Amino acid sequence: MTKSFERRIVRNSSVLTISPENDITLINTIGSFYIQDSYGQPGGSQQSGKSAALTSLITVKSDGDAVTYEYDADEDRFDVVNSDDDTVGSVTLSKDSGVFGFNDGAIIVPDQSFQNGSIKAVLKNPNGQKVGEATINVSK
Repeated sequence: MTKSFERRIVRNSSVLTISPENDITLINTIGSFYIQDSYGQPGGSQQSGKSAALTSLITVKSDGDAVTYEYDADEDRFDVVNSDDDTVGSVTLSKDSGVFGFNDGAIIVPDQSFQNGSIKAVLKNPNGQKVGEATINVSK
C-alpha cells in the first residue's frame, strides 16, 4: 500500500530546531528494530521492543510548533510536516557508531556482539541545507 499525498513544500524561512529526547534500548531484540514515522512506517504497527516512534527519540519544531514525520522510503528520510500540513524539512538518520546494521535509514539490525552505539539525526530545510543535528544513543 502506498500513500499519495499532495503536500506543499514550503521553502520560506521557517525556523527549524532539533533536540534529542530519548535513547533506544534493544532489550532481547531478535531481528530488526524499526524507527517509525507518525503513521507507523516502516514496519507496520508499533511493538514494544521492536520499534520506536521518531517523535519519542527527537524533537523537531517548526517556528516553535510541533511537527509530524512521514517516512519516505525512496529517499531514506523522514519528511517533516508542520501543522498546516506542509513539508518544511526532512530528517535523515545514519549510523554514527556501533556494531549494527542500519538499513533504509530507519531499521536497526544488531550484530550478536552489539553492546552500544549511536545514530545521527540530521535536520535539513527544504533546500537541502543542514540546520541541525542530534545523536540518539543505542544500547543493549
